[in-house]
Amino acid sequence: MVIPAEATIQATFGPFVTGIMLQMMLMGVIVIQTYDYYRVFVNDPLRYKLLVLVLGAISSLQCTMDYCQLYRCTVTFYGNFDKFDDTD
Repeated sequence: MVIPAEATIQATFGPFVTGIMLQMMLMGVIVIQTYDYYRVFVNDPLRYKLLVLVLGAISSLQCTMDYCQLYRCTVTFYGNFDKFDDTD
């Protein structure tokens, strides 16, 4: 196994970690907006409420999958650089 240069790891893995941190911050915004929607718009039709619920669930699933990939790369396969590009 050839160990990649530090610059290569920083150029590829750094933006991935930064993107996940930004995604987690924006997920907090989505949760607050969803909570406010259900609190303020009580009389909206059921289809709108279900749409908001489904979109919130999809966003949560995306965050969870990205965080699992980050954990996999940094903890489970620590030091095994061949696994960086693999996905489950």
